[in-house]
Amino acid sequence: MSDNIEHLKNAADNKIKSIAKDEVLPAYVARELDNSGIDVRIMSYHDLKSSACENYRAIFTHLKNNLDKDNFNLIAVTSSQQYEGNTIALLNLAVVIARDFNKKVLVVDANLRKASIDELMNLKSNGGLADILASDLDYKRLIHQTPISNLSVITAGKEAHNSVELLHSSRLKDFLEKTKAEFDYVLCDTAALIPYADTKILSPLVDGVILTIIARKTRKEVVDRAEEILKELHCRLFGFILTDIEYHIPEFLYKYL
Repeated sequence: MSDNIEHLKNAADNKIKSIAKDEVLPAYVARELDNSGIDVRIMSYHDLKSSACENYRAIFTHLKNNLDKDNFNLIAVTSSQQYEGNTIALLNLAVVIARDFNKKVLVVDANLRKASIDELMNLKSNGGLADILASDLDYKRLIHQTPISNLSVITAGKEAHNSVELLHSSRLKDFLEKTKAEFDYVLCDTAALIPYADTKILSPLVDGVILTIIARKTRKEVVDRAEEILKELHCRLFGFILTDIEYHIPEFLYKYL
């Protein structure tokens, strides 16, 4: 299995190096579908016929086949470092799962350091995960319904200066167990894995992790270190999403469980 993982990372590294600077086009941005206020980078919502949307369908098709075998449905999407596209990738994937595969999906903004899902999805947060963990609120009262059928969101909630302490709460495990039982899939957006403790706390509580890799930026040794951390935590790595490839956005580098 280690050989397969190494092959995937080398493939990503080679593809990144093969894209010459003078060949790079501006990143594709969809036109707004409506006045929902959903960020145009959520291309799976705004442009159903885009190659990006089709690639997210392919991602989930591959992923679903292996998730179903073990009844896995609780997934964290993270990155090695900051600004590697995990939040945008998660939201695009969530839209496809909910709309195109007709699955009941809950997106949880568990990035209590730099929450952004409320802004990207144009939601007014009156409470979220931080409030649930701090006050044991009923999470059902804080669920936002979105314009996408089957897709719900729990935002990060109030600004948290003690995110590590909140995530260490036993309430997190209880919350995840309840949502896992109620929804077909729960996707958790998280802080970057290497610099912060937050994701190291949450990762062992989910069924597995997807790691985003940004083209022309994420170095192979950084990905290696992220993988080492997940192994130390005994976390399943479901695979990688290579983001910010202008010609083929994104490419899922899939590995078997």
